[in-house]
Amino acid sequence: MMPLEVIDNVAGTLVAKQALGEIVRTSVRTPLDEHYFVVVMHKGVSAELQHLSFNDLAQLLACPAAKIYSYIAEHAVNGSARGGCKICLGASE
Repeated sequence: MMPLEVIDNVAGTLVAKQALGEIVRTSVRTPLDEHYFVVVMHKGVSAELQHLSFNDLAQLLACPAAKIYSYIAEHAVNGSARGGCKICLGASE
């Protein structure tokens, strides 16, 4: 039998993935939204939350990992420009 902590951890992970999937389905509608979601989830919302890998993000968005990488690279270039990343700023609220 699995220890209770392991069961809680597995259940928490499944709930988190399900919640993220729902966020993607309801909130990510345009390429700008997709770009913003990738940047935020890859960087991590806070220090306590684990950063998502390119492969995890690609699975959530059902797209190739190369596309995820291009979003991060594009953000790095645009984010260094004055005023920050215009793509992220253009994502819908």
